[in-house]
Amino acid sequence: MPAPDFTSANVGDAVMTSYLLDLDHYWQIKQLHPNGQRITSPPFKAGGCSWRIHYYPNGVSSSCEDYISIFVALDSRVSEPVKVWSRFTLLDLAAEEPVPVFVDRATPQHDFSDADVMFQVGDEVFSAHRSVLAARSPVFEAELNSVTRVAGECIRIDDMLPQVFESLLHFVYTDSLPEMTGAEEPMMAEHLLVAADRFGMQDLKLICEEKLLCTDINEDTIAKMLRLAVQHHCRLLRDACIEFLEDPPVLQAVMANDDEDLLELVAKTCPAVLKELWACDEDGCMQDELAMCF
Repeated sequence: MPAPDFTSANVGDAVMTSYLLDLDHYWQIKQLHPNGQRITSPPFKAGGCSWRIHYYPNGVSSSCEDYISIFVALDSRVSEPVKVWSRFTLLDLAAEEPVPVFVDRATPQHDFSDADVMFQVGDEVFSAHRSVLAARSPVFEAELNSVTRVAGECIRIDDMLPQVFESLLHFVYTDSLPEMTGAEEPMMAEHLLVAADRFGMQDLKLICEEKLLCTDINEDTIAKMLRLAVQHHCRLLRDACIEFLEDPPVLQAVMANDDEDLLELVAKTCPAVLKELWACDEDGCMQDELAMCF
């Protein structure tokens, strides 16, 4: 995504700015960036502020995965709110005119301000930019635009550790995770995966899932990993857990721990595994437990 070309003009007290954003290799980019993953433009100046354009080739959330999503986000500190209107038009590159089958998309007035939302997480308070959060998370966008929200209100986030929310904000602003030691990385990946699913941040969720795939899935961790995968719809992690359990001796060893919930979970997610175990259970020592799952 090259830097946008733009023109600017003053209209009364307002500044009208026009940008042409050239998206090269559109179809290749669309293939490489799944739903929820964005591309961010270089910063540019307008009205004395720095801005960026956030572009989601396959939509910002699952509800708009058949569309592209584009947002304008404030990228600098401001001393007072800035009122902004935006209009997006898709241009035909050859004709340099609007594409007839697409209509302009205009946004209502939005007030951008510095550190304009506060969160209470446990005993800690965090500040963030409303526009940045809304651009990264459809859940934050809906929550922050709720008509029941009061200006200056501190939003409480329950059931989350402060250090997890801090890492979440770090990712929102930098597209990266903070440095972690080897021992804390798997635990933080689990917590962040739950948080990413909660706020609809598919790019962060995928990163956490991939980190968990690199950890050791064994008889002691398999129950926790499979539950995590099923509860938060993590297909890659679920498939890795099922593959681990497809070895009958392994599943027998896991079931020897009397984890009935795990057996029911396996029956729901991959009944073929239990059928294979039934066939391999020559001495019939597990027939009663298996029969309850069919």
